[in-house]
Amino acid sequence: MAAETASGGKSSLSSSHGSPSGITPQRSSLTPSVSGLSTEAPYQFLDVAIDNSRGTPQAPTIELWGHGLELMHHYVLHTANTMSIRPDMQHVWRAVMPEIGYDCPFVMHGILTIAALHKGYLIPSERDKYLDLAASHQNAGLEAFRALLHTVDDNNWIPFFCFASLILFYVASDPVRMNKEHSLEDSPDVTSLFVFVRGIRAILEPYQSRLGKTNFGPMAQGVWIVDPGDPEYKDVFEALDYLTAFFKESLSDVAQDDYTTAVVELEKAAYLMAHAGANLEVGMIIFWPYIISENIMADIQSKNPYAMVLLSYFAVLFCVMEPTYWFLRGWSRRLIDMVDARLAGLPVLLEAVKWPRKQILDFSGHYCTVGSLR
Repeated sequence: MAAETASGGKSSLSSSHGSPSGITPQRSSLTPSVSGLSTEAPYQFLDVAIDNSRGTPQAPTIELWGHGLELMHHYVLHTANTMSIRPDMQHVWRAVMPEIGYDCPFVMHGILTIAALHKGYLIPSERDKYLDLAASHQNAGLEAFRALLHTVDDNNWIPFFCFASLILFYVASDPVRMNKEHSLEDSPDVTSLFVFVRGIRAILEPYQSRLGKTNFGPMAQGVWIVDPGDPEYKDVFEALDYLTAFFKESLSDVAQDDYTTAVVELEKAAYLMAHAGANLEVGMIIFWPYIISENIMADIQSKNPYAMVLLSYFAVLFCVMEPTYWFLRGWSRRLIDMVDARLAGLPVLLEAVKWPRKQILDFSGHYCTVGSLR
């Protein structure tokens, strides 16, 4: 099936020559690869976590550190409990993580970063002040983390895991940190989040199996028993079945495999969320950027139209998370706006994103709920 162009002709998007898997983004040798790592600059994926939007934040001074007690107090009393729903995981964020931070400066910077970001979110009148503090601590922590990352081993991996977990929240908060008046061109780049997730996971994956034997054990435990017949997610599963059929009809055999596999992984995320009910955890959707193929990742980076269709369905899962997690708010609407802009003039593909667009736009301004995805 060929997609129609704005001029009424036929595009070659579904042909073997122009199929999504045949498109390779023009990346320089120093650009992070789609896997998140580059042989020339193995830690360059960390650049996406550098916050340059606040100008050039100064390194934390005595005056800035004077806010440390305030931020730590806020983190322990308020922020930590917003980072998870499960009480055992909240305990990890609230008590275990700071214990590591006492002995590791870059982990402490990470904690204060998230606390400052949260205060900036809660107090609009002091937003700039706290975002500046967040950027300062973030960049200082990232500098130390990057300098020592090559030393990670079986004996010292825990602080690196802690900071990587904290920094993920910061990278994921891109829409929250943006000014509301930003144009579509300035919208947060989801590929930065994906590249970061893939890069961090590639480095720390060898140590993941050890989490269960540490005080971070709750973070290794997830909701893995799922019920695909859950009525709350009936429309989600039906929509994903449609998406699979659409890709099979529209794409070449080579591209089909990558895209239908990506949909299967989206279904797994939906299963986890359906089983969790109100106890949603960020990890239920964050694993998807890591597990998709490099072809899909390259297509997302190059804004291939079929990758935009796939991304629109992922945005619905973001929408489900947004009422629970303040740092994710804004992603779903910005993503669907980006998808619509990219697919303008391609009515067949716009029709394919009709369902995710409706789910997201229907609840703009008052957030989606799991039971409302119908």
